[in-house]
Amino acid sequence: PNFFPPRSSANKAFSAAVSKQKLPIDYDHCLGYINGRVLSEAVRAAGANPTPATLAAAMEKLGTLDLGGYALQYGAGRHHGSSFTEITILGPKGRYIR
Repeated sequence: PNFFPPRSSANKAFSAAVSKQKLPIDYDHCLGYINGRVLSEAVRAAGANPTPATLAAAMEKLGTLDLGGYALQYGAGRHHGSSFTEITILGPKGRYIR
């Protein structure tokens, strides 16, 4: 996946995390990694006893969240974080083709 610039700290951290768990480097794990990082930042910002309401408010207050070369933007009315899109094809044997 090319979500992260090749030499970015986000790419290095993602690669290290999946290698440690002996997982493949693929889109599914990359998206899970991004979602996990965002959620952990929001939980931290929500305080000691997060609730659904404080978590939602914390996510809206995240603003620009740079994961080390992959920036996401959150705010009131902006809940997707990224506008990144990439066209890929799932080819033979379940492999991604760019």
